[in-house]
Amino acid sequence: MNEPTERLRLGNYELLQELAAGGMATVYVARQIGAAGFERLVVIKRVHRHLLRDEEFTTMFLDESRLASKIHHPNVVPVTNVVEDNGELFLAMDYVDAITLARLRFVSSRTESPSPKGLLKRLSPPVVTRVLADTLAGLHAAHEAVDMRGAKLELVHRDVSPQNILVGADGMARLIDFGIAKASQRATHTVTGSLKGKYAYMSPEQATGKAIDRRTDVFAAGVVLYEALVGERLFHADSQFEIIQKILEMPIPPPSTIAHDVSPALDAVVAMALERDKDKRFATAADFLEALERAAPIGSRRDVIEEVDFFCGRALEKQRQSLRTLMSELEPLVPTLGGTVRANNANANSLTPPPDPSGRNLVADAMTHGASLPTTPRERAAFPTWLAVLFAVAGIAAAAFLGLFIHARNTQVAAVAQAGSAAASQNPMMQTADIDLVLLAEKPIVSVQAPGAHHIDIAGKRATVSVMPWAGAITIEATLDSGGTARATAIEHGPRELLLEQVATTTSATATKTATPPHTGRTPTTPPTATHGGDINLTR
Repeated sequence: MNEPTERLRLGNYELLQELAAGGMATVYVARQIGAAGFERLVVIKRVHRHLLRDEEFTTMFLDESRLASKIHHPNVVPVTNVVEDNGELFLAMDYVDAITLARLRFVSSRTESPSPKGLLKRLSPPVVTRVLADTLAGLHAAHEAVDMRGAKLELVHRDVSPQNILVGADGMARLIDFGIAKASQRATHTVTGSLKGKYAYMSPEQATGKAIDRRTDVFAAGVVLYEALVGERLFHADSQFEIIQKILEMPIPPPSTIAHDVSPALDAVVAMALERDKDKRFATAADFLEALERAAPIGSRRDVIEEVDFFCGRALEKQRQSLRTLMSELEPLVPTLGGTVRANNANANSLTPPPDPSGRNLVADAMTHGASLPTTPRERAAFPTWLAVLFAVAGIAAAAFLGLFIHARNTQVAAVAQAGSAAASQNPMMQTADIDLVLLAEKPIVSVQAPGAHHIDIAGKRATVSVMPWAGAITIEATLDSGGTARATAIEHGPRELLLEQVATTTSATATKTATPPHTGRTPTTPPTATHGGDINLTR
């Protein structure tokens, strides 16, 4: 068996493996350690130390974490923590078992065998549209992000590219890296005229240093869609000057002239996303998504899973095995009441206290400042036998009395528990976390009604509904722009992505519960109704 390996530790994170390095930071897979044996895999974005001397850069990096933490959407990888510790500055993000779209495209272009859809050297259009649909949904959520007071952040990603789109082994695409995002209320303002981002995915206004808005991200997403459909780069040249010149002047051939399985309707969607005049582009990512859903069939997650496994399955499994090996080399953690103890070291100094808000190691601080650590008690004189017997008899008598007392109180305890359960349903402090359901329809969705819904976000043929936990099953109904009604049933432990099935047009689109939700602590409310724009009217 391998001996446990000591690894570099940043606060409550142990670095396991370097994933990538750039001009700003190095990215690692790490193990997060907490109290009572808690551990999980995360991604750490560690800023290069020499950059920390630049106060403006440090402020910009902290801005990134502040902005990213306000985006809550299944298609955006969230920032979970920001830590300044012992001269280090880093972000912690959820670890996703995924591969970048850039890597997926690269591998597919060099694979000689046909893909599961029978194509050579490129991804199939249904998979491409599925990845872009997820990306646009996450992008729209970022554009619509608000602060805690409800004020819009006016966020622009400015670096939408294949390198910043993760395609998961679960078939879901997620947008990452808001490191060069620009918001109107950020503390550090980016000077107009400066260029940030990858040149080949810049909009004409961004490439020429003009003012930008969310339509810049729409253009970049259009470039990503074009390249993924045809399997070739769009604005490719040997120098940055030539790339910008092509962005501004090069005629853009329709994708169908290169990939013959691309429909004319999809050509039109790509052309509108790549309009050089931003006033002629899609106004929002949600408009882009709706047009994409109308123009072409959107692939399923299973389609994406098949192609990810076909092209990059071995690479993903190698990464998983590497992480398993690294984890096996670390000392296992044993939960205790006082914190977390490493199993291979029973010495008192192996105790890792619960996380300190400052990020410092409390044991190390005690040693540095001369404080004493727990020591082994000294030997004591022999305990009198008669006194031990007396204590034992007294203990037995006390236990018998306690047993009789507990038996007599059983009925009263049960009644109190029942009353407490009823009171919990009225207590807002005993709430549980919402569950996000993703609804997919064949027609654009106008409104959604679901029991226990607290937030509804509609984007074309896709809607995300946040509902309180339930028991059994609930029925969700949606009104489509065709005037029809579609319905889906969500099972308590079933899938969270549901396909709405159209039913006969009814006069009411009221959703019906088919099971009683458990006591969740929330006061019952009238289900909110979401319009196409995503606004929610909530009546209590």
